[in-house]
Order: sequence, then C-alpha cells, then structure tokens
Amino acid sequence: MSKRQELANIYDEFRDLELNKEYYSDKVTKSKKLLRALDIFLALFASSSAVLSFSFWSSDMFGVAIGPFLLSLATIVAIILGIIRPYLKLEDNHERLSSIQGAYAAIAYVMADVVRKLKTAEEVTDRERAVYEALRQVRASLQSQEDKKTDKDLITRIQGQVNKRYPETYFYYPED
Repeated sequence: MSKRQELANIYDEFRDLELNKEYYSDKVTKSKKLLRALDIFLALFASSSAVLSFSFWSSDMFGVAIGPFLLSLATIVAIILGIIRPYLKLEDNHERLSSIQGAYAAIAYVMADVVRKLKTAEEVTDRERAVYEALRQVRASLQSQEDKKTDKDLITRIQGQVNKRYPETYFYYPED
C-alpha cells in the first residue's frame, strides 16, 4: 500500500469516528429529551388531582365541555404509559446510546491525536500505525451494540458537518 493510501485510510477512519461520535451524541440528546418529556407527562397526568385545578379543564368548544374529556384521555394515556414504560426499555436504550457515544468520543479523541502527529511528522510511524490498528479493533467491538436501523438523514447532516470541519485540505498528504 502506498504512503498516500495509508494516510487516506487513517483519515477516513478518523472522519468515520467523528461521524459516529456526533451521531450517537445526537441520539443520546434525543433519548434524554424523550425520557424527560415522558417523566413530565406522567408526573402531570398520573396524578390528575393536581391537573384538575387548571382552569383550562372547564373550557368548552362549540358548547361541548372538552376539558373533562381531554383530562380523562390524558389520564388514561398516562396510566397506560406508566404500566408499559418498563417494557419499552427506554432507559436501557438511553444507557446503550450513552455507552456507545462515550466510547466513540474516547476513540475519536485518541485518533485526533494520531492525525495531529501525522500532520506534524509528515509520516506514519510504527506507533501511529499500532494505535490506528488498535482503535480499529475497539471500533469493531462496538458494532454489535450500534443501532440496527440508522437515521440516514441524521447521518447525511452530520457527514456534511464533519467534512466541513475536516476537509481534505486539513490533512497532510505527501507530494506526488
């Protein structure tokens, strides 16, 4: 393999790691927001006596009192969600996403150090080659935990951000 191709492989791996780090960071944020929204909803409607004090519930639309209907519906949904929540495994998914994101953040940090050293030394040393190979092994071990179905739109958006942050001109390549 040529020196240029070896560098291109390392840089591609670095950008892939950055992509995965950002992808799972976004997924963790969304998961956390979902859990928070669910907690707030359950806190408000599982105990409907607190919500009954809101004046909204006595309002009507076209002469029909909608407040009691909406309150009953929200209470029923809250009760059902409260019962099925453990089976949804939302907390388990959030923990899995957090773990993957943390691992990718650590790997990407080390790989960024390798890329900086390559730019400075303008060559791939045995040390950088060994670190690169070790990081690829760690990354391979994460693949079984990753999302089975990925969010293509999110990947496309983050790919653009990563490529903008690290364009080809950012990296060192030897003169041809």
